[in-house]
Amino acid sequence: MKKIILVFLLSILMWPSFPQSSDQTKTKPVRVKNMGLSLTMDYSIVLGNYSKFSKDNTKSGFAANGWMANLTWDWLGKNFFGLAVQYAFQHHPLLDTAKNFIPAGTIYPLGSGAYNNHYLFIGPVYNRNFKRWMLDIKVLIGGVLSSCPVYNNTDPMTKQNVHNSGTGFAYQFAIAVGYQLAPNWLITLNVSYIGANPSKTKDYQYAVADTIWNSAHTEIIRIDYSTQVVEYTMKKEISTFNTGLGIRFKF
Repeated sequence: MKKIILVFLLSILMWPSFPQSSDQTKTKPVRVKNMGLSLTMDYSIVLGNYSKFSKDNTKSGFAANGWMANLTWDWLGKNFFGLAVQYAFQHHPLLDTAKNFIPAGTIYPLGSGAYNNHYLFIGPVYNRNFKRWMLDIKVLIGGVLSSCPVYNNTDPMTKQNVHNSGTGFAYQFAIAVGYQLAPNWLITLNVSYIGANPSKTKDYQYAVADTIWNSAHTEIIRIDYSTQVVEYTMKKEISTFNTGLGIRFKF
């Protein structure tokens, strides 16, 4: 009887050291969702010189209000900070009052064209969740490719209308507030400001012949050739306030 009691006590003392089953020891790791993909559609309001129609201001943009769409990927690290990469597209029609205006550097009127602005941005992002709510703040820099008749010029030799696009530096400040609809999906309200300075410079070189006659203007003495350079520079200032709705997927 004493041996049975001794074995029972030893079994209780040694029980924690017995190997456990694999089902009890293995736990499935929880994956942190620290990346997001967002798509937004915004109403885009033109500001400053971008919205002006002035014959004396070469930076007048003649732009009307339009729309903007952007696609953003972001990765979050520690302390709610991360990195965002964004492609954005803006469309702003020209003002109706500018259709017949002929800007410097061309002999053709602007017509019923529009700005089509392509942006590529990168920069830091702050993203934090408060239960079902989300706050997202971005400060981005990048470049713009802007296509519009305001960058066109007339070839001095052929007198043809040459279509150009402007390029330059761009920046953006953006704030979004989101509400979680499902574990991975949020709807967002977005506001942003975009500024950019696209420009286009184009040079033309062509030979000019100068005929030298005698005093009676009956005989050519010589012909002098020279090279002339004509330079066209078109600079614009893009300034817009944008607001709209979007969706965000976390993964």
